[in-house]
Amino acid sequence: MRPAYILALGAIALLFYLAIPYGSRLFFPRIVIGYDTAVNARVTGHMQSRSYHSFFFNGHTKNQYDVSAFVAAEAANVGPASADSLELSVYLKHGDILRKEAHSSVLTVQRGSKATQWVCPPQEKGAAEAVGTTATKPVTGSTPGPAPGQRSVPLQNVQREATAFAATLPVLDDTDGAIQLRVTLNPRSHQLQQLRLTFAPHRSAVAYRQLGQGIGNYHAQSGRYYFNAGYQKTTRLGGGLTESGDYQEISGWVHPDSSTAAAAPPVAVQDK
Repeated sequence: MRPAYILALGAIALLFYLAIPYGSRLFFPRIVIGYDTAVNARVTGHMQSRSYHSFFFNGHTKNQYDVSAFVAAEAANVGPASADSLELSVYLKHGDILRKEAHSSVLTVQRGSKATQWVCPPQEKGAAEAVGTTATKPVTGSTPGPAPGQRSVPLQNVQREATAFAATLPVLDDTDGAIQLRVTLNPRSHQLQQLRLTFAPHRSAVAYRQLGQGIGNYHAQSGRYYFNAGYQKTTRLGGGLTESGDYQEISGWVHPDSSTAAAAPPVAVQDK
């Protein structure tokens, strides 16, 4: 087979792979279940596109349902598991029964004789607060909370006291550089005190800078501290030119009691 044919087939396969999420949304409109949604349904189908999960209820395939906003109310609820499996979208199986009242943050999953509790933060305007007492408002206006792209990351350099908890999260390591996030909080007052990004460029032409001091909130039912932090990457080009990248936002959470955390890969966000 000629190399040109192989390249063409590879390009077609890549386009097909990238188009799967959009095609599934086109043929199966997605409904996001959150704080305002009432649910009384049985799981009868499941779709997965890369790291995104969606479900079909009660034998109907007209709509797909997204439950990524929900996390385990307590880790003991589900039994020994990784941080990833404390997400409802990973836990759900065919035959599970979901029950939830409208305007409630608690969802119950019945699996045989076992019932588990799952919670989501209410999506209230202005629920997120600037981190630290003198923090400035970040560039982005998005609200910290669960997101499908958030995946388990190890905690490093953990410091734990009665009124202070600090840990470092590795959030990115690519050809341009590595990025870590140092999270400092007060577990007694439930306040995020500092979100500090540290950068280690792999190329001399690349530089980073943190934008704003981040925003965060504490979700009492799950015990998680959700956060968003932003940065910008600049690259020196030839001829004395410099390319300034988009505002990039890192979202995630940390749970001091269980020493678990998650973070999503940085995404470009429009200034607001």
